[in-house]
Amino acid sequence: MMGNSRKKIALITLGLFIVGLLGAVALLNSPLLHGPQSNKSAGSKNATPQAMSTSAATQTLGTQRDMVLPYDQMPGAAQSSIKVAVDGEEIFVEKYKDINYARFAFRGTAQITITSPNAASYTISPKSYQLQPTMKQNTLTFALNQPRKLILQGNDEKLFLFADAPEENAPALGDHNVIDVTKYASDRTGNKIQTAQIQQAIDDASKTQGIVYFPQGKYVTGTLKMKSNMSLYLSSGALLSGSGNAQDTAEHFLLFQDVQNSKLYGRGTIDLHGMELRRTAGSSGRVKIIRTINAKKYCPARRGSARLWLLDRASGSFGWREGQ
Repeated sequence: MMGNSRKKIALITLGLFIVGLLGAVALLNSPLLHGPQSNKSAGSKNATPQAMSTSAATQTLGTQRDMVLPYDQMPGAAQSSIKVAVDGEEIFVEKYKDINYARFAFRGTAQITITSPNAASYTISPKSYQLQPTMKQNTLTFALNQPRKLILQGNDEKLFLFADAPEENAPALGDHNVIDVTKYASDRTGNKIQTAQIQQAIDDASKTQGIVYFPQGKYVTGTLKMKSNMSLYLSSGALLSGSGNAQDTAEHFLLFQDVQNSKLYGRGTIDLHGMELRRTAGSSGRVKIIRTINAKKYCPARRGSARLWLLDRASGSFGWREGQ
């Protein structure tokens, strides 16, 4: 009996030792001692959900801290000989008549590099920004830490550089109440005048407080009449263009008349061909705002005298907003 009792005690002691050993091994591998697993482990096949969640959060914070977003290229845009890079990423530079311009969005600090075969020096405006550029041969370098709209002049060439903040709450195709304009105006090449089709999209959006969304493409139109309780959004590669024919814009290019809560916005471009229209039709190449309440227009790049506005008893927000 005494021998059997000793054997039982020995077995129990051995069992407790093994359990304790296994517990110690588990504790050594526990995140309580080592903390969250590394990014490498988080991306591995056997990573725990907690580790993968930590890694995803880190990546999200990194994206919010430092980001460069090139804009989409517009169809038919001529490429300039000037090269622009932001944090090493090339940005398309368009040659438009006698100017060049490049647009992008960023967050954080961005290193801008501009290279031109024709310019040995540049002046940067506004000078009040007090940028500190360096010039080496034909390459100019400087840093930005906030949105800026700059004009760079070098020899006989001029570069407009638009460095925007990232969009907030931008609409997307597929969102509720977002209307794809190409469902109405199918030509995205600029070969057709699509005034009636685009106007129908605007009219339909007004019925549902919707947003008419212009994806990348060139859309040629005559006079468009904005309506109440709707928005018109131009994505970064979208160009809303006048035809250059005064007969198509007898009532101005964009007309905000007797409307409320109407908005025109986005990162696209508006080209009114205003110079051609002023020769033949006076002010019809403008945007006109009459008896309007809470109308908003900001951010689309403008050319061809799209910057000219006629205001008559209008309230709201019009023109440029730095960084919007």
